[in-house]
Amino acid sequence: MSYFHENDIPIQIKDIVNDPDALNEFREHGCFATPVIMIDGKKFVGFDEEEVEQVLGRARLS
Repeated sequence: MSYFHENDIPIQIKDIVNDPDALNEFREHGCFATPVIMIDGKKFVGFDEEEVEQVLGRARLS
């Protein structure tokens, strides 16, 4: 998550352990592992900086 904070990208964190609604949403998306990143309806399981930046339309920062 530090990537998003360092690049001033707003995020919403959902706690699937303590929030039953978040867990239901997680399951509805067919997810079985974390982290899950949703950008404009596109689902990413795990974190791939290059792929996230491509979807965000940003130049690679590193």
